Amino acid sequence: MIAHVVPALALPRSMGIFDYTVPAGVTVAPGDRVRIPFRRRVVLGVVWDVRPSSSIDPRRLRPLLAETPRAPVFSPSHRSYFSWIAERYAVSLGLIVKTALAFSAPLNLQQKIANPQPPRTDIPLQPGQLTLVTFDRYRQRDAILSTLATASGKRSIALVVPERNRLNALATMFPHAVVVHSGLTARQRAATVNGLPTARVIIGTRLLLLTPLPDLGLIVLDDEENEQHKQRDLQPRFTSQALATTWIRQQQIPLLALSPAPTLATFHTARTHRGYVHQPARKPTVQLVVPAQTRKQTALEHTLVTFLENARRDHARTFVFLNRRGLARRVQCPDCGWIARCPDCGTALTQHAEALRCPTCGFTGAAPTHCPDCGSATLRASVPGTAGLERIIARRFPGHVSRLDRDVDQAPAAPILIGTERALSRLASFAPQRAIVLGTDALFSQPSARAVERGFQLLRRIAATDTLESMLIETRAPRHELFQRFASGAVELFLAGEWERRRELGLAPAAPAVVFEQRRTTDSALPALRAWLTAAGLHPDELRGPLEAYIGRRKVLRYQLTGEGAHRIPPTALTALPESWIIDPDPVG
Repeated sequence: MIAHVVPALALPRSMGIFDYTVPAGVTVAPGDRVRIPFRRRVVLGVVWDVRPSSSIDPRRLRPLLAETPRAPVFSPSHRSYFSWIAERYAVSLGLIVKTALAFSAPLNLQQKIANPQPPRTDIPLQPGQLTLVTFDRYRQRDAILSTLATASGKRSIALVVPERNRLNALATMFPHAVVVHSGLTARQRAATVNGLPTARVIIGTRLLLLTPLPDLGLIVLDDEENEQHKQRDLQPRFTSQALATTWIRQQQIPLLALSPAPTLATFHTARTHRGYVHQPARKPTVQLVVPAQTRKQTALEHTLVTFLENARRDHARTFVFLNRRGLARRVQCPDCGWIARCPDCGTALTQHAEALRCPTCGFTGAAPTHCPDCGSATLRASVPGTAGLERIIARRFPGHVSRLDRDVDQAPAAPILIGTERALSRLASFAPQRAIVLGTDALFSQPSARAVERGFQLLRRIAATDTLESMLIETRAPRHELFQRFASGAVELFLAGEWERRRELGLAPAAPAVVFEQRRTTDSALPALRAWLTAAGLHPDELRGPLEAYIGRRKVLRYQLTGEGAHRIPPTALTALPESWIIDPDPVG
């Protein structure tokens, strides 16, 4: 007998399954974990199939060493699912198996249930379908999760969260849950593996969707809009949404996504299949403030000072949000709020020396000297970061200010907290009654087609804080759709309008696209990739780029080439690409 085995190794994408002979007296079945000789060492592998013969001369094959005395770790559904992941993201199947084996547990085949039912909730859940619930306050999300904690059902629940710091709160809500994430110690991982076969609730980060889980009845995506659901730095470049959607369709189980402002792709899928539910609640009052044109960078707007003084008088905690993650310079008119945008796709342009460049489609133009809308010659940009803002506010309110960002990571003790997006996951413990949002124009002027969507999501995440009573938002463009829809709470109208804009411009996710990224010291391979994609069936008009990343790295060129029709290329053809190219069929930025 011949066993087709996948070594648990991060091999080149062109290497997948290897043939081994099965020694006499040894019995293996598909899904078994085995030890195999591979090159000059012995490694773990998973039997993908067993056949009576091989296309390779048996004399050239090596025997597998032994099978493990356990039930199959990968069911047929798991093997099909993991094969799909390897094909979609053009990575070796061994890389997926290596990740999955970290938390693989023996399947308890005696616990298979005939016609099992998912947990019952007040929200209608359909097998094989996505149900999206948007809410105005996080307590509504917690109420849904609490219902799941006590719901009856004979199948397990997988709860996928974007960040590990959310796990402790959920472990309290689900005291008997099994937790899966990459930071577990060896002892914790062993306990997790032993608990998986009988677990009713499994909580984890996106790694959870690369784990051969037991018989699932429901997958829940918590904080669906959070960008941490996307794997960016490691391969495969998947999103939790893409993997969860594929698994629930294969297994015909429901998927529940929870978010104050979901991603466009999830919203469109849910609305198309009538799986969209909005739960309204009392929202904080919103005040839009246009900053004075002559304000100094080292001074606070009078309206902001009054807002902070009133909060101190009322003994209210105030959260001041300023997100300085974006590094590209934008050009904006302080008189009318105009922002330099690409005439082809609408993305905010970035300034490079005397030129403006679009990081989405490659448009290049001269930097203007006057505002085309109002004629002002005082084009400017930039506001102080969180550290500078802390010093400015501390001069007015000494001893009342703390900060939480990448440079400072400690529990806030002062009644005024200044923070970036990093602080949002810990905002509930700070329990602010007031919020000030600064630098909001940067939220929708970042060099990304998703800038407006992302800005709306950030504002909604702040507003969903349960204790928040009022918000003050500083902007030079108060009539922008982003702020108007946010102030009125029109989540569905905003998302529907943004989807139509992307569709008209042919941008993801409304138009399928695959991003090919390369990081190397020379750009000699770029023409070869364009030629390869054209030969594979893509029209030259379907290729955007190659574009150099607007945030460079020393001695490394980072290029992206977007193929709008690349999803038509057969997955097996992608394995012929050089390993230096990273393939991302789920671009989010």
